[in-house]
Amino acid sequence: MSTVTLLYKHAFVDSRPPVVVPARPTEDQLRLWLVDYLARLANVHPADIEMHELFASYGLDSISAARLVGELESWLKVEIPATLAWDYPTVDEAARFLAPRTKPR
Repeated sequence: MSTVTLLYKHAFVDSRPPVVVPARPTEDQLRLWLVDYLARLANVHPADIEMHELFASYGLDSISAARLVGELESWLKVEIPATLAWDYPTVDEAARFLAPRTKPR
């Protein structure tokens, strides 16, 4: 199985290494990536990220939401709506939305 190491395009205070996930992730692997992304953004431990808490609670604003979409598009090689963080505003909702779009065609 092919994997991708995700390197964020913007600096995070956190010095943990980025998560490694498959190029075509499952819903659970998408959750893991989203949790890691938010934890780095909010400078908190991933265990502090709640699956049903709004992205905005962790400091995701319009600029960081656009970065999130850009990084997901680069990784997943699929088009993602720019409004992802507002239409699917939690880790659980976003992962559920993204998972079927990552399957090979």
